[in-house]
Amino acid sequence: PLAEKSKERVLKGVTPKERVKLLALGRARALVYAVAAGTGLRRGELSRLRWGDLDLQKKIVFVPAASAKAKRDQSVPLRSDLAANLTAYRPAAAAVGDLVFPTAVFPTLRTFKRDAVAAGLGTATRPNGASRGCETYDLTDESGRDLDFHCLRVSFVSNLVAAGVHPRVAQALARHAKI
Repeated sequence: PLAEKSKERVLKGVTPKERVKLLALGRARALVYAVAAGTGLRRGELSRLRWGDLDLQKKIVFVPAASAKAKRDQSVPLRSDLAANLTAYRPAAAAVGDLVFPTAVFPTLRTFKRDAVAAGLGTATRPNGASRGCETYDLTDESGRDLDFHCLRVSFVSNLVAAGVHPRVAQALARHAKI
């Protein structure tokens, strides 16, 4: 029998250009989560958001009927800090039809779960001998509540209620048909 040849890992440094790309990806995902929690936008609405849907001067997000769950044009106010962060994030060459969060930076469900685990909000386990990508995630808290991307929207509404916002106003901001 032939002796198995083991492949020795050779690590390389990260170039300054690669470092900038890695940091930009992290900032973009953090901004996705911040905008979701700060506006109550649904995952699909956020993934389809285009620069033309934002009025960063007036601090408004327009949700076109084609993207909205209710299938009608809607708008959501944008906090000043989010408007400033989006302004800083916007590429100089961005066109109105370009996605705010292109597919390459928008977190997949697996990426969201990994980010939640990295933030200490759950655990990941991998069966013995299994390769990366075979993890199972436990994102359930001690009360039995599950964490998923929609929880950012739930937090938006919870924060409105905690701030004393009238239920009808919270309903309108969340774009819910019922309280």
